Amino acid sequence: MKKVGFVSSMCRFVITKRWDFLAFGFSMGMLLLVYSLYQLPKGPAFYTIMLLSVLKLVFTLGEGYFYWKKCCLLEKLFECANAQAGVAPMLDVMLHEGVRFSPLEQQYLSIIRLLESERSAAARIYEQKSLSARNYYTLWSHQIKTPLAAAGLLLKEESIDKNALVQQIFKIEQYIDMVLQYERLGDRDLEFRSVPIRHLVNQAVKRVSVLFIHKHIKLELGELDGEVLTDEKWLCFVSEQVLTNAVKYTRHGSVSIYWAEQGVLAVKDTGSGIRAEDIPRLFSRGFTGYNGRADLEKRSTGIGLFLCKKTMDMLGHQIYLESMVGKGTTVFLNLRRGKLEVE
Repeated sequence: MKKVGFVSSMCRFVITKRWDFLAFGFSMGMLLLVYSLYQLPKGPAFYTIMLLSVLKLVFTLGEGYFYWKKCCLLEKLFECANAQAGVAPMLDVMLHEGVRFSPLEQQYLSIIRLLESERSAAARIYEQKSLSARNYYTLWSHQIKTPLAAAGLLLKEESIDKNALVQQIFKIEQYIDMVLQYERLGDRDLEFRSVPIRHLVNQAVKRVSVLFIHKHIKLELGELDGEVLTDEKWLCFVSEQVLTNAVKYTRHGSVSIYWAEQGVLAVKDTGSGIRAEDIPRLFSRGFTGYNGRADLEKRSTGIGLFLCKKTMDMLGHQIYLESMVGKGTTVFLNLRRGKLEVE
């Protein structure tokens, strides 16, 4: 944007006031016409026109000066916006510069302030999401190196342990699924239909069966009759994550899946359990605190249960758990219809 000069500003101001000048000239012409029709002396008419013209010029110069001041302030406002420095402080300066704005101009400034507020809020949200995404992808890239390195070592051995190799490949697939689900969380591409709960559980169990086989963990399925209105793909992802955690942190014993009550699916393991003080934070993004399972896995990514919570909220369901160190953990999936997050 070019610097606003006083002369160029006055030229633009005169152009914007052209209809006022035409109206003034027409009025003076009408005055002369009236004097002529009544055959009055034209001297007073000319003096009147000269006096009014001088007053018009003085007021025009005054208005033009304030117009130039407004143009200068708008130029600074443009520079602030172009430099992404925020225009809200500049708006406050404009309103306290001694320049009077018309009601219409004040409305425009209010609209600019509102748009700036919305832009700032959107920028903060975007920055937070970008930071969270960078943190997650950094954590994910480090975490996926473990099964990749383990698979590479297994392939170098003369006698390949196929079960161990399959387990590492499964972990890699799960990490890939997690990053894909993380990307899809904001899409809200949901397809609700009535799904038999046994069919859904069987899908999840089939996916994690390699873990049950490798660790010799017993699976116990209770009565799983009934259907649930949900998005099958998303709920299957949650079920798979919950089952994976149950097997991962169970050294020996079993994992049970059953109806805890009508509409509430329970996944219970006999694993190491979780400390009571860690339970409230388990569904937080990136929570990797040590818990009762530390002897098995040391630390986790802290993203699996966070994704489960976000997914269940998106589906209008609930997820919560109960646990005791040394006694195991029970995760509850409340599949009753709740209020959906609608955008």
